[in-house]
Amino acid sequence: MKTSSIGEVLMKSDENPIDLEAFHITTPQEEMEVDPTSKLTENFTTWSVTEKTDILEVARWHSCKQENYLRGCLFSPDGTCLLTAVNQDGIQVFEVPVDLYDKQNVTDTRPVTKLKPAVHVKEGQGTTVYDMAWYPGMNSNISESCMFLISRQHEPIKCIDAFDGSLRCSYRGYDAVDEVEAALSLCYSIDGSQIYAGYKKTIKIFDTNRPGRDYEVLENKSPSSVVAVNVDNSLLAAGSWNTNISVFDIRSKDVAPKIILQGEHRGGITHLKFLSDTSLISGARKNSKLVFWDLRNPSTPFFVFNRNVETNQRIYFDVTPEGKWLMSGCTDGNLKIWNLFEIYADNQSPVKEFSYKLHDDCCNGVAIHPFLPILATSSGQHLNNIPDNDSENECSVENFVTMWWMK
Repeated sequence: MKTSSIGEVLMKSDENPIDLEAFHITTPQEEMEVDPTSKLTENFTTWSVTEKTDILEVARWHSCKQENYLRGCLFSPDGTCLLTAVNQDGIQVFEVPVDLYDKQNVTDTRPVTKLKPAVHVKEGQGTTVYDMAWYPGMNSNISESCMFLISRQHEPIKCIDAFDGSLRCSYRGYDAVDEVEAALSLCYSIDGSQIYAGYKKTIKIFDTNRPGRDYEVLENKSPSSVVAVNVDNSLLAAGSWNTNISVFDIRSKDVAPKIILQGEHRGGITHLKFLSDTSLISGARKNSKLVFWDLRNPSTPFFVFNRNVETNQRIYFDVTPEGKWLMSGCTDGNLKIWNLFEIYADNQSPVKEFSYKLHDDCCNGVAIHPFLPILATSSGQHLNNIPDNDSENECSVENFVTMWWMK
């Protein structure tokens, strides 16, 4: 049977089931086989942070409208694009400047690139972007793989084409009275074959190959404000507004959480990230703690980092590809960095913290490039009674997307 491209299949009506034998999504491993000599992967960088580390701005986008503050940013798996959410202005995709692909170093003589959205998915009237996620096998050389998910208020999960912003398909979750329910959070499985979506009382598991309303259900009594899957796709963590984290073994048929992590956060959980099969980091709103959990001993945290978080915003954190450096934004505009390897050392010395003032307003988004020493940050927050100004030099608000070269 002829294999259809993902673009052909996903444009079918999602009311009808898709012939799985005729549908194939390229996996991340296959992507590497397709493009083994990419300039980006050839220049893979092992991150190093010291007192002498320079952070140089290389690209920027801004909005001077006070309501258009950023709500996070995510690099694509192939490192060519940056996905951002802008309050009251939808989703925007920016391209990483191509001159940085094969750079070994950048100096302050290089002009800052003014970013322009390559794709702009405008926000519907009265809708808010809840969450977004890249397809894990995304490779810009294969158009069928270039897509991302978004979840918005009052809408089903939508799969968006990363080249032109068009709708490829939707995944619809329903509540107890059979009405479409918006997902509060979402993520792909590691291989991209499934979508895990957090709702107010359930977690729904969609097959990526089958758009529509077919899904499995995990019961979760609390709203799932954030979800994350571990690196071997065996555990699913779901944070909630009630400050607890539920961990499910998704290999089993048991719909109940395997582990409940609780007692460390005062606010609702806003971000989760697995570092390995059993290592998980959690952050919460209006709470300074970044908690490192070892799920083999979940009764107490393995380590706690401190950052500045004074708002209800989701303040992102990220970890470098080799798992060494943890980086987090802060409400005061600082970027904080810690060496995760130090927490395993058998000594009583405190873990060294590096701090860089990158923004004059809240640094809510932090994304680490998968291959290059590039850090992306997003900034801004809800402000009252600030006049708009379209001139960057006279901006009264700092709603920025910024890319930084760190060496």
